[in-house]
Amino acid sequence: MAPVFEVRRDDLRTTRIVGAAPASLGEDEVRFAVERFGLTANNITYAVLGDRLRYWTFFPSVEAGWGRVPAWGFARAVETRCAQVPEATRVFGYVPMGGDFVVTARHVDERGLRDGSAHRGKLPAAYNAYRWAEPGSLDDARMVLQPLFSTAVLLARSLARSSRVVPSRARRARRRSAPPTCSRARGSKSPG
Repeated sequence: MAPVFEVRRDDLRTTRIVGAAPASLGEDEVRFAVERFGLTANNITYAVLGDRLRYWTFFPSVEAGWGRVPAWGFARAVETRCAQVPEATRVFGYVPMGGDFVVTARHVDERGLRDGSAHRGKLPAAYNAYRWAEPGSLDDARMVLQPLFSTAVLLARSLARSSRVVPSRARRARRRSAPPTCSRARGSKSPG
């Protein structure tokens, strides 16, 4: 039994650690044990907006009213029914804060796999991708920076497709006036 960290969905200050007996795996399913995860302000966003943006759907709790807060991190296959994902395979992706989780391995290739579980089918694809990940010295940075990079790329693509992007007023104002130099700063006097 892997310990599972859960929070009350209506009161994030209330937490618990529960032991959950693992369910048997179906065809092409893989059980991953969470090795480590990054803790950032995004985790709070996932919890606060969990119902509205369906973040609680990724790793459902067995009991109503409780949830498993998502995070970005590393996990290792501890049980598998997918020949393309052997035990001990390490991945980076969207994981719960501790315990284990099961994915239905789809689109397995040289870069990783996608979770094809039914409960995740209508959720954003970026959260369903798991990349192969050998341990490395940049693991800590990757847990924090990779999600930000991915978000920036998605945002840039969205803005590039939009015909409604308007430069900000602050940027236009900066173009009109040069930044003050030491000799032009308010209240300064020339040496003399």
